[in-house]
Amino acid sequence: MATQYQVAMPEARIGAGQNWCWYRASDDKPPEYLFLDQSLAWLKQYCEEHGPWEGVLGWSQGATMAAILSALQQNGSGYDFGLSWAVLCGGFLPTRPGLSSLFEPLIALPSLHVVGKKETEFMRQRALKLFAAFRAGDWLETPVGHVLPVHHPDYMLKIADWIKTQMD
Repeated sequence: MATQYQVAMPEARIGAGQNWCWYRASDDKPPEYLFLDQSLAWLKQYCEEHGPWEGVLGWSQGATMAAILSALQQNGSGYDFGLSWAVLCGGFLPTRPGLSSLFEPLIALPSLHVVGKKETEFMRQRALKLFAAFRAGDWLETPVGHVLPVHHPDYMLKIADWIKTQMD
């Protein structure tokens, strides 16, 4: 019998047993995000064994997870990843019940929010909500859509320079 995890995976697209995100969405409206707690437990264990980390960079769902880690470090008991900065590219503020309270008070960690000018208006609004959840956020708008600006070296250098500034 298939587990709930296996049922939620789009195996026809990614192959049996493959994993490509930190949550699975149910078919409910609005969707319930499954397996987030397991992902957080795994990340906590991994960071305890291999960290601490100076900073975190994430794109899309990874940016949202990076924001959750930042919020847990500041406002969640028992989490300390050693983060002193976050780069959040194409991320969004999580809407899962129980997570929004992690972003109160505002996250004090310096953050760079990278958003493409060609991003959909829906995603831009979600990125703005994430930006507003950080007290010390910087905003970098790139000429692309929902991708990292890897074909625009000047923007990649801006991201790298921002990181270097945080590490000085």
